[in-house]
Amino acid sequence: MVELTLTPEARRRVIRTNVPPAVVPGLLLGLGLGGFLLLAGRTAQGLVHVLVGVVLTVTPFPHRITPAQLRAVDPHFVAAWRARPGVAALVAVLALLHLVAVVVVVAVALLVPA
Repeated sequence: MVELTLTPEARRRVIRTNVPPAVVPGLLLGLGLGGFLLLAGRTAQGLVHVLVGVVLTVTPFPHRITPAQLRAVDPHFVAAWRARPGVAALVAVLALLHLVAVVVVVAVALLVPA
């Protein structure tokens, strides 16, 4: 069995990547809702929300999931064109070229006398 580990620089990069998305819900849940509950006199609920908010902020995620990986888990999560943007762009460009060719052929047929 081979165990893959991150180098210290890669670990810092992963944490830097994942901290901003995790801080917002942590602050909203922990400080926002927890603070309101503490002010309202619901000490136990407020402390639970503050604790959950603190836990939510660097719990670090090991890596980001790409749209293609997410679509592989369940196709309903991500549309096919978003999972593979390169292929979708290629199909769109080919469709546009086809449309231009059809318009040019029709225009030439209408403009040139028979």
